[in-house]
Amino acid sequence: MPEIVRYTEDAHRVALQNIYLQARKATYTWLDTSDYRLGDFERDTDGESILVVQDQQVAGFSSVWLPERFLHHLYLSPDRIGEGYGHLLLRETMASLSGPMRLKCLAKNLRALSFYKTHGWQIIGEGHGDDGLYYEMEGIGSV
Repeated sequence: MPEIVRYTEDAHRVALQNIYLQARKATYTWLDTSDYRLGDFERDTDGESILVVQDQQVAGFSSVWLPERFLHHLYLSPDRIGEGYGHLLLRETMASLSGPMRLKCLAKNLRALSFYKTHGWQIIGEGHGDDGLYYEMEGIGSV
């Protein structure tokens, strides 16, 4: 049975480093990912609130920049996609905060866009970053 727990560096760091690296390389096929490294996890989640979904092993994580209620990351191990862990993780992440949350999703990340839209998130704007066009999205309530 999967459970959601708060991140602890000792118990989760290595698994989450690997998931973050593998998931980004598997997802961002249109980008040059050759510079992605295991240490990116610490840099990219520094100061954020992190939840971990796990069963016998770590399956994924979410991280939120609390001052702006910004869902910065939600990643699953590529071999765990489609097992319901993303839904569980998103639901628990949103339940941990009251009110709306925001995120940015790259326009070419069609799987993630579909996931968030299916869970009630709406596009509220767009912008351009180093990795191309992204959509600003807002999610309200529980999923």
